[in-house]
Amino acid sequence: MIIKKGFLLIIALFCSAQLIAQSKKELAKEKKSLLAYKRIYAYSDSISKIQSPGLLQKDVFRIADSLNRFHPLSYFQKVVELLAQSKYNEASFIYFLGSFRYSYYNYTNPDYKESSDGALFSSLSVVTGEVVGMYLRSNVDNFIAIVKQSADWNAKNDYKFLSKDKNPQKYQEMLDGLTKTVTDLEKNKEEFQEQYKKERENNLKRFDDALKRIDKH
Repeated sequence: MIIKKGFLLIIALFCSAQLIAQSKKELAKEKKSLLAYKRIYAYSDSISKIQSPGLLQKDVFRIADSLNRFHPLSYFQKVVELLAQSKYNEASFIYFLGSFRYSYYNYTNPDYKESSDGALFSSLSVVTGEVVGMYLRSNVDNFIAIVKQSADWNAKNDYKFLSKDKNPQKYQEMLDGLTKTVTDLEKNKEEFQEQYKKERENNLKRFDDALKRIDKH
């Protein structure tokens, strides 16, 4: 009985140590994510001081052209790559192309299934869109310029993987939606700036509070 109790105690201690180690790993991962979010704002602030809104590296248009023949998933894979390289304008541009073309693909594809492409697009939009959105909302002028350029690219460059000729009415309807987004941002710029400023302040407070909590462990 004593041996059995001792064995159980060892198991309990081992499990406790494992949980502590796991908890520390999770906290370290959370801290890394929070610091990365803060760096997005810092990067946006620094870039805003030294370059014009919507400035894109020329190779992003070559990237966009190369993705034109592939399933829209490829756009989001490229977005992740560009974000990892801190190329936020380029990532945002490709994100809007990918969102546009995945939406069009899902609407037009006769084999569309909500459980496959529908769910995948939704998941990708949330994961990458959270970062892209944070970045773009920190500078409304840049936001407007990026959306304008993505709309212009979609208007001038057919999606060869699934041509706009498949459903020109839907394609144009979606282009009109992008134009409306730009118009809304331009018309209500001051209102959006104030809204996004408060959002940023709340986010930074939330990030800092979480970092303090983590550092206490």
